[in-house]
This record gives sequence, C-alpha cells and structure tokens, in this order.
Amino acid sequence: VSGNLGYELPDEASFSDNDGLAALVAHLIGAQVLVLLSDVDGLYDRPPDEPEAKILDWVTPNDRKHFLFGQKSTSGRGGMQAKVAAAFRALELANTIQCVALANGARQGVVLDLLQGKPIGTIFTSDQMKSTHIQQNTELDLLAQLKRTRIAARNLEALNSTQRTNILKSIATSLEQNQNNILKANEEDIQQNTEIDITLKQRLKLSSAKITTLAQGALALAQAVDPIHQVVEKRELASGLILERRSCALGVIFIIFEARPEALIQIATLAIKAGCGLILKGGKEAHFSNTILHQTLIQAITPILGSKDAQDLFVLLHNRQAVATLLAHPDANEYIDLVVPRGSNQLVKYIQQATKIPVLGHADGICHIFLDIDADIMHKVQPIIIDAKTDYPAACNACETILIHKDHSIQNIIHFILQPLKDAGVQLFPGPYFLKQYNQ
Repeated sequence: VSGNLGYELPDEASFSDNDGLAALVAHLIGAQVLVLLSDVDGLYDRPPDEPEAKILDWVTPNDRKHFLFGQKSTSGRGGMQAKVAAAFRALELANTIQCVALANGARQGVVLDLLQGKPIGTIFTSDQMKSTHIQQNTELDLLAQLKRTRIAARNLEALNSTQRTNILKSIATSLEQNQNNILKANEEDIQQNTEIDITLKQRLKLSSAKITTLAQGALALAQAVDPIHQVVEKRELASGLILERRSCALGVIFIIFEARPEALIQIATLAIKAGCGLILKGGKEAHFSNTILHQTLIQAITPILGSKDAQDLFVLLHNRQAVATLLAHPDANEYIDLVVPRGSNQLVKYIQQATKIPVLGHADGICHIFLDIDADIMHKVQPIIIDAKTDYPAACNACETILIHKDHSIQNIIHFILQPLKDAGVQLFPGPYFLKQYNQ
C-alpha cells in the first residue's frame, strides 16, 4: 500500500517510493541488513560530479550535516535523498537492523561483496555499531597494510639509482602540474581552521613559491649521491674470502609530523632517495593538503614502481586511533623499523612509552646562535642572524636566543645586531648580564 494522497495509514506504515517500501519491509520481516542499490558507488559528501567529492564509508544519524545532495538519480523516483531518508528510517523503525548498505547496483556481485564485508559503498548504522566495527577491524586492516608497505619498500630499494632518480624528477614535475589543485585544497584547510594560532596558520599555508621550492628540492635530491648500495668497507679476510659492508635502506619508517603540508613532500622525497617505505600521520589541520599531496606522490611513482606498490609505498593515516593501534600492536615491530615523532618533547615521550618499535626521539629543541669573540659581527654575522630569525619565524627552527661572548663590545652588538633585529620587527628580551653591562 503506497502512502500517496488518498490513503489513511499510520506514519510507520507509509512510504512514497521503493526505497521507503524497502525500509518498511525490512522492518516487518525483522531483517538484520538492508541493501539499497543506486547508480553511483555510495553516498558522497557532496554531489558526485564535483572534483573534491568523496564517498562516505560510514554514516550515522549524527553525520547528516557532512553531506550535500545534488540532482536526482537518472533512474528511479526519489534520488539519493530518498535513499538516505529510507536508510535512516530503517534504523529508526527496526531494532533488528544492524546496518543499511548503499552501493552501486551496476557492480557485478555487489550484494555478495557487501555481505562478505568488502569495503564498498556506504554503511549506515548507529554510532555504537560503527565504533565497535572499526575497533575490531582497524587492527587487522592496518597489519595487512604494513605487510604490503614492507613489500613495496623492498621493491623500491631493489630499483637502481637511475630509476629512483627518475621518480624524484617525476615528483617535481607532478608538483608543478598539480599546483592549482594543491593550492585549492590548502585553501580549504585554511578556511576550516580559522581559529588556529597565527604561527600555526603560517605553517599550514602553502604558496606557489613553496611548491616551486619543493619541486627544486626533489630535483636537488635527484642529483645527490645515492646513499644505498654503496660499499662502505671492504677487506680480504683470507685468500678468496672478501668481507664487504654495504649501505642499505632502513625499511619502513613511521613518521608523525605537524600540520605543515610541505613536510610530507620533503619526507617522501628523502624516503625515495633512501629506498624506504613510509607510514605518515600529519596534523589534522592539513587534512585536504596532505591528501592531495599524497595523491600527487602516487601519480608520480606509479609509472616506475607500478600501481600496486605506488599505492602501498606511502600510507597516509587520518586519525589518532590508527596511530595508537599501530604503536601498541605486538607485531608492529616486524613491519615498522623506526618511528620518528616530529613535535613536542611530550609527544616524543608518549610515543616512546607506547611502543616497542625503536623511536628516534629528541629532547627540547634549542635554537641558539653563539657569537664567539672572533665572529665578524659587522659583515658576516649580521645577515646570518637576521635571516635565521626573520626569513620564516613560524618555523620551529627559527632562532630563539643569541648567546654573546662577554668580551664583545656592547655598543657594536647593539648597532650591528640588535638594532637591525628591532628594525625588522623582532621583539628583544635581554638577559640580566647584558642589562648589567649595558647600564654600566
């Protein structure tokens, strides 16, 4: 019975399209799973024909604000909006329904694939069910990915120097060609993080000049000496018995870095040169920038390494739960050789305590410049200090402290160092000994 005009039905029994009918039938027969088929691959966060559209893997009632509806389906009556409404209604009507799956009906074997748990389409479910499923499956998925990344890293190391050099050149070209898309994605990050500190915003911001610098950096690495497959030491232990020590790749490195998108390219190009695979987790503020840069890397690597290895060589994580799962997994150290946390001392200590994988840690950073008595402050020192503080003050390695040999002339220091810094807009905080000497 349709819920069209002329019928008097209780709300729970009415429907106006086939999707609504499917939800009602699922409720009446006590189904556990409802499958809705469409002419697209799932529910997108915006109209599918828009270039930045992404499929939503999981949707709960609280996620409705994260997607926009476009035109109606080319077939059927209600379009995507009707399917979403039917999915939520099915969850509301029936306590037995654990999830509603929305997928492309043109895909061969789609129903069987869904029931076997293959990651296709969009799954509508409750917040509790979503959390339980992700917790149970994330660990297995990540471990499988680590195995694939290990294989891809070995295949990269097996390439000769010329092939890895060509990958770096290809990355430089891809960065230049995709510059507009990269800047567009970065602008979306900026727009979504308007409340962050100005220093963090400066690190987050990309520009044409930064992208050009990244491309130039990749080309410079391409020209550098190959760090692997080099004979470091060689000796003859006995007649016909030669012992060699050769440089080799580290393997797979897990790097956690701040919301500074260019860091992803810098890390990745170094890894290409060194023959390493990467697990990457960037700051959440740079989500869109990191995603497009990661895609740019895959595009550049694929022609030489192949599509499968290109996808697995550099893995980009998007949530902290995945990081925690990897660090705590008892078998992770079989596939990850080193963890490099870039950040605060607190972050480093947390990582060291949370995993048995070797961690390249550090203490609190010190960004000091020391002016020895023999330093030429009038000619050579001044441009170095001005550049170290003012060229990119938002960077974590910008100069913070100037230590001055006690025998330097206070007047020369003021005239050649401090006054130019002040003129450049730098705020100065003199120490007690300097103030004492100045007052005398």
